[in-house]
Amino acid sequence: MSDYLYAVIPYNSGLRFKDDAEDKFVERMPKDIKGYDIEFEKDLFQMFSDFILINTCWRMSSLACDENGRCDARSAIYIVARLLNAKEVWYVGEMCTDEMFRPDFNFDDWKRSLIEENAYCTKEVTLDMLRSGHWASYCHDDFSDIVIDQKYLTNVLENRQFFYDKAEEVAKAVFDIDYDRFISLESDSDKILYLCNNSEDLPYPLHFITICWDIIFGYVLDEWKEEYKTIVSKRKAENDKFIAFFRRFGLEMTGIPFLEYWDIFYCDEPEATVEDCLDLTEDQLKKKGFRDIDIELACCVNKFLFERVEQLLKQGGDPLKDWSENEHYTCVTRIYSEIQFILSYFVGKILGKEKLDNCERDLCDLFCLTAHEKMDHLLDKYYQ
Repeated sequence: MSDYLYAVIPYNSGLRFKDDAEDKFVERMPKDIKGYDIEFEKDLFQMFSDFILINTCWRMSSLACDENGRCDARSAIYIVARLLNAKEVWYVGEMCTDEMFRPDFNFDDWKRSLIEENAYCTKEVTLDMLRSGHWASYCHDDFSDIVIDQKYLTNVLENRQFFYDKAEEVAKAVFDIDYDRFISLESDSDKILYLCNNSEDLPYPLHFITICWDIIFGYVLDEWKEEYKTIVSKRKAENDKFIAFFRRFGLEMTGIPFLEYWDIFYCDEPEATVEDCLDLTEDQLKKKGFRDIDIELACCVNKFLFERVEQLLKQGGDPLKDWSENEHYTCVTRIYSEIQFILSYFVGKILGKEKLDNCERDLCDLFCLTAHEKMDHLLDKYYQ
């Protein structure tokens, strides 16, 4: 084979890709295969319904291995395959890829024809074959004798979920509090822990969804009308199953570091100044009757610094001080107005009458509502 080598990698294992999968995939690959001196470009990838086609820009001779059996090119493709949960790859020349762009092309049928009808032009990739340099029109690699650094490979595979959208399916089951569906989707402990310790695929770690619901349900059962409490009690009982599940993984299920996620909800950034938070300078606020403690309290409320807010309230900070020039706007009204705004369209999801629709938007709304409800109850504790 003198033309460029193409790698055909099936992923018919249930994975469904995000719209920007190619961007994310190529974004990560140079780092993932660091050490192999190989880099893939976005325009070399083609994603189809059941396989991915990669123009490697190598000749078949690039698969030649050293005396120890190691081949950087083969190792790089192996890592891509593992990221796709694939157990094989087919190597073909450029001329052999034309048929793959036909609308009726099916990978399984193509593979079957190579095995049953075109075995004479198909060869299995082995160390002996790589050393001999005897190629074929179609080469199949099941990686049965690949030589690769397993420790390095393990580190790579820890990040294998970044480009596919099963994370959103799992998040939907947790958000909708559908425990049976959640278990049927994902029982792999490594993947669960990945989604709970990384927020690359979701706005925040997976188990935070369950903590948010637990906090909100507690407030609903305390304050809402009786007609809603029966529904919410049942949903809380289902949510408790998720709490027990995540605790089995050693996850803390009682708190959320809201400030770490300030950029996904209505919250001032940690470094925000007094003027950033309150639209007035300290001098202007003091002319309105604010004390230093009241100014700090208002800023801490806007930054959701719960512990500091409680300390300031205990010391006599006043959350009813109005910092607006044109309207009544205090710590209490700032928090309460946002709660009412979210509840105006989110009640159906709290009661389970509506399901997760837009993953990022709904998760951020849930997070925002939880933070505001928690702050509202903290303020009420000292100023009813």
